Amino acid sequence: MKSSKGTLDYWYDRIRKNSFKRTDGSTYTSPEYEIYMSVGGKQQRFKLGTGNKEVAAEKALEIYMYNRANGAQATLEKYKQKKTVAVDDPTVGQFLEEIGRLRLIKQTTFTDYSRKFRTVVSGVFRIPADKSRCYHRGEAVKAWRNRVDSIKISDLSASRIMQWRANYLDGLEQDPIAQRRGKATVTSLLRNSKALFSPKYVKHLTFKLPQNPFDGLVIGGSTTRQYKSEVDFMSLANKAKEELYAELSDLPAIDDKQMRKSTIALNKALSKREQFKIILLCLGCGMRRSEADTLLWTNVDFKSNKIRVEATEYGDVKGASSERVIDVDATVVELLAKFKEEASGSFVIESNRKPKPSVRYHYYRCDHHFKRLIAWLHTQGITQRNAIHELRKEFGSQLTEQFGIYVASKALGHSEVTTTARSYLEKKGHKSLAIF
Repeated sequence: MKSSKGTLDYWYDRIRKNSFKRTDGSTYTSPEYEIYMSVGGKQQRFKLGTGNKEVAAEKALEIYMYNRANGAQATLEKYKQKKTVAVDDPTVGQFLEEIGRLRLIKQTTFTDYSRKFRTVVSGVFRIPADKSRCYHRGEAVKAWRNRVDSIKISDLSASRIMQWRANYLDGLEQDPIAQRRGKATVTSLLRNSKALFSPKYVKHLTFKLPQNPFDGLVIGGSTTRQYKSEVDFMSLANKAKEELYAELSDLPAIDDKQMRKSTIALNKALSKREQFKIILLCLGCGMRRSEADTLLWTNVDFKSNKIRVEATEYGDVKGASSERVIDVDATVVELLAKFKEEASGSFVIESNRKPKPSVRYHYYRCDHHFKRLIAWLHTQGITQRNAIHELRKEFGSQLTEQFGIYVASKALGHSEVTTTARSYLEKKGHKSLAIF
């Protein structure tokens, strides 16, 4: 027997949570229920404002009964959310708040893009800021952000942005290397800022923008440069095994007479073992720092020599293409199997810090191991600021040279093979073609 529209059961079966695909391929599901209902002869969507299904069903029934008693116009005025908000000239802060509310962009990505957009606005309007703005707490950053957020979008134009770009580059040293780095920085700031104004996001705003300040802006192409190896792949791997890897039986013991000193020595030795695991995952498997940070033992298939990179409850992946299966060399699997036997937790890399998957900034539970490994890599001739990412690049270069660009692209989790081609075509040694 079908339930009547005047009962809770009827609406309980019809309320839904809206789901849609994000640009990175992941699925977003609204935390609140909504209902489609015929009002005045047209299907109308009503947001019910709750994630509790029983409460949402009661709200849907309330709207239905009110419509029967008072008619379509009164129902829409009382329950239908307006499609537009009375914002004649939105500010930077209002724009970013609305874009963030849509949840169409991955939260850590949105935080990065917002920070870069505020940096551009700050430069255009010469709003002074010191290094304290780089921190997410403190009165200095609040004051700086409030001034930036109060700027009207209508006051920001492409010509002003281009003038700021020119002034920024003029303020740098004029040698080619400094200018190249400066152009890469400013291009990154502008490209990420412009992404916030993409039509696929702007069309969902509850107000109309006066203009897109990045329309017609000449930003420049990709700043990705072809990778040039500065290390010997095998030598680095062997050096890591020699200096970082140690059997548990070889670790320093705790001395009761020198408790503090011996504890520090043991912690350093244990950290080196974790650093060696990072070498295995980033240099031997091409994993990103964030992927290695939250990799679980359950994602390592010791029988088929594969590692499955995927989103888990502890961490997301960069994009849909980043979810992949990596073929792992048998020697690496053998070392990982030994570590698995001695593991004390579910994560491949052990750390006392807990994962924080819900934060909107870049957080690494193994950050202390990463920092120590970076210091060690600097001693091995890897001088780049993001030394750990150089391990992934070296993996990509080796894979490209030995197995081709398509194999490398798949193992690295790139969305397009052109991304791989821009970075990982470095060939080592003397390569030439005989014509006679």
